[in-house]
Amino acid sequence: MKKVIIIPFVLLIIAKTIAGGFQLSVEAGSNRNEALIVKTFGCHVPDDAKLIGTADGIVNGERKTVELRIKHDGKGIFSVAKQWINEGVWVITIKGTYNGMIANAIVQVDAKSNLRLAKGETVSDLKVKIVNRDIKPEEITKLLINLNKNYSGV
Repeated sequence: MKKVIIIPFVLLIIAKTIAGGFQLSVEAGSNRNEALIVKTFGCHVPDDAKLIGTADGIVNGERKTVELRIKHDGKGIFSVAKQWINEGVWVITIKGTYNGMIANAIVQVDAKSNLRLAKGETVSDLKVKIVNRDIKPEEITKLLINLNKNYSGV
């Protein structure tokens, strides 16, 4: 009897995972009012997904954090205006939740891409990592330190 109860539960979890679940994509926006475009998707359009974000940066050797305002533009489309300064290096974290599922995006913004985002130019080499787990603060710190080493003096 216990097997009958456990098997359907396991199958439900597997079906939810295989069916596409909840995912994010991130791309550069086309102007200063939409530095980043975030799209939610899966086997259905998760229009009522919740997104929050932060921009963590190192500017002149000092750590900065900006809570981001994210605008919901329509069916599964969100825009993030540039709310961080042009100087320094930044890691943008977008945390999405939908129906008990999570999808998070980590966007690395170096001095070069930061200036392009400020001007609304296309950034074809935007570094984005999508993960389906919580993002640890240590991960952001490590990325910032590496970005700062690579782009100091740029």
